[in-house]
Amino acid sequence: MSSVKFPVSVQSYTLNDSCEVFFSPTDSFFAEKLFNVFSSLAEKNDEYEAEAQKAAGSKEVFEIARTRDAEMRELINSVFEQDVCSALFPGRCVYSMAEGLPEWCNLLLAIMDVMDVTIIAEQKATNPRVAKYTAKYQKYQKK
Repeated sequence: MSSVKFPVSVQSYTLNDSCEVFFSPTDSFFAEKLFNVFSSLAEKNDEYEAEAQKAAGSKEVFEIARTRDAEMRELINSVFEQDVCSALFPGRCVYSMAEGLPEWCNLLLAIMDVMDVTIIAEQKATNPRVAKYTAKYQKYQKK
């Protein structure tokens, strides 16, 4: 049987040398899922901070952190349709701060950066390729 193979946008990425994920940085469905989760996580982060401030100085703050961490992990994992949090945040809370932001936020912003760079590169590659085929097939139409 004959087959046709064509380029696809799904790529493999290694996250912090800890786990491999597959996603299409130019896929609007993936982008929508990522941005929806990011918005949800930002809201949960605000709720967590408010709860933690109320419970400051008591052991309850640790239970709040564990509950919120579990919620965040579930949402982050849903973006990639696999458990990435166990490998990326082993034994620590996804709210741990690094360079002024929670680690969950650093992860999602890094993915957004990859998407931005890839989309720009693909847009630049689109016009020359389309022009090549348009010119090629216009020759046939003139004959």
